[in-house]
Formats: sequence, C-alpha cells, structure tokens
Amino acid sequence: MKFYEIDNALQEAIAAADKPVRVQIQIGLPYGFESVFEQDILEADFYGLKEAAGGTSARGEIILQNPHGAYSYTSAGPGTKVKVLFSLGEGLPFFERFIFYIDDNGIQDIKGPGRKRFVRLGLRDLSARLRKTDEKRDWTAPAVFTYSVVCDKTQPGKSLVHGIAQRAGLAVSDIDCSTIPVTLPYVRLTKNIWAELSDLSKTYRCHLECAPEKPLVFAHSPYQSEPLAVNEYSYTFTGETIFYLRKTDRAELYRNTVRLKINLPITLEKQEIWRYEDPPVLYDEFLGTVAGDDIRWQ
Repeated sequence: MKFYEIDNALQEAIAAADKPVRVQIQIGLPYGFESVFEQDILEADFYGLKEAAGGTSARGEIILQNPHGAYSYTSAGPGTKVKVLFSLGEGLPFFERFIFYIDDNGIQDIKGPGRKRFVRLGLRDLSARLRKTDEKRDWTAPAVFTYSVVCDKTQPGKSLVHGIAQRAGLAVSDIDCSTIPVTLPYVRLTKNIWAELSDLSKTYRCHLECAPEKPLVFAHSPYQSEPLAVNEYSYTFTGETIFYLRKTDRAELYRNTVRLKINLPITLEKQEIWRYEDPPVLYDEFLGTVAGDDIRWQ
C-alpha cells in the first residue's frame, strides 16, 4: 500500500543523498506547540514496531542539551503531546510522521559532569494509552456487543471498531477506517482497548496504527467493501541506502535496571564496647605470668 506521496523535489533529494535529514520536534504547551532548536537535539531515536498481536505501534526517545534549563517545562509532563517532523534539506517541506505522548517518567532533567545539563523525553504513541484503559475501566459502559459489523463508518452505532474505540474516548471523526461488513452475533470484551483492536486487525488482516493523520487507522483489509488499493511503493530501500540495521528480540518482555550503591565514610564517637571483669594475664618468654607493671619494651 502507498502511505505517502513523494513530490519530485523530495525524490531528487533522496536520490542525490547529499543532504542531511533534518528533524523538527514540537512540544505541546498550554499556549500552543513550541519547536525545539535543532542544534539542541543531541539524540533522537524513533521506532515503528509491527506487533505479533496485530497492530503497529511507535515509540521514541529524545535527548536535548539544556544548559540554561529552557526545556525544563513546568507546564508539560506525562501525557504531553509531541510532534515529530522530517525534512531532507533547506527549502524542502517538513512532513509530520509521528505524534507521541511523553511517557509516565515525564520530562527528566539530567545534570551531568561539570555544568552539563540534559533533558530526556521518553515517547509513546496513542497505543500505549489505549493499553492502559483497563486500569480505569468504565464499568457502566457495556462490554458486550450483539449483531455488530466489524467496521462501518456510515453506521458507527453498529460498528464494533467504533464501539471499542468509543470506550477509550475516541469519536467517529478520530477514526480512519474501511468498511468490513462481516456480522458478529456476539462479542464480549475481556482485554484492554488496544488488545481488542489488535485481535480484530489480525483476524481480518487490517492495518492498525495510531497515525498522524487520524488518532486511529483501521484499514486495508482484503475483506473490505472498498476496492483494495494496489500495492504501490513510494520508495524502495535497498542495501545501498540502508547503512544501519538493529533488531531487538522480545523488547516488551525485558527491562534492564542499573542500581548504584554508594558507601560514604562516617566518623563515630569513640565508645567502649566491652571490658574484661578481671585484669588480663600476661606471660613472659618462658610462659611465666608477670604483672603488668613489670613489662618492658625494647
């Protein structure tokens, strides 16, 4: 499927490969989005992960140099929206690729050696928030759907995808979807929102993603009523263009924790812990007992 249209100028820049990729990071604040200075971005990693459960999720991590504390926002924290845009050089437009939210660790202000100061932002897309819906489950909303179709944006009241997404606070306008007119007589939800949608996407071979264009995309299924788009590719990566490849196995199941233990020397007051009731017995070189006053040291 063809997700993005690449104009001629961008295509030429990709083919020439003589311009660095530029990244723009925008942090949502109460008064609007504020862009981070590009020279302050020390490290930026973004991942798109195709999950075995069926959906596609994204995550990222940003490290900014923060010598004057400009990025230690007091009005931003866990859940703050962050936009990530890319461009291939001066004069070329930026295109928005990710919409993230700052993770539960918030804005981490790190002070390094000397006067070095950094900010670390852990980023997760909307799927991470949908995974946590079972923690604050609305027990008054029905968890059972009868005679629903898998997905139908013209009849959201009968659409299972819309019904599940509504439990997470998503409106009809927040969902970009295809029509899959398969009727399900009885469905009972037992998992969190993302897990339920992932099961549907895996069963009906849909693409499930929290994309920049819409908070939720559920489309491109062989069972949809709309004509299935021909598999077109905007750009093909080959061995000539891939210069770095990293694979992480079962990243969801493993966490590494480093703990440092520091021993600080302290001085205590001198105290007598114990004393013999009888005076000590001293022996000379012939193993004879002597009084303490008779001992001489050479």
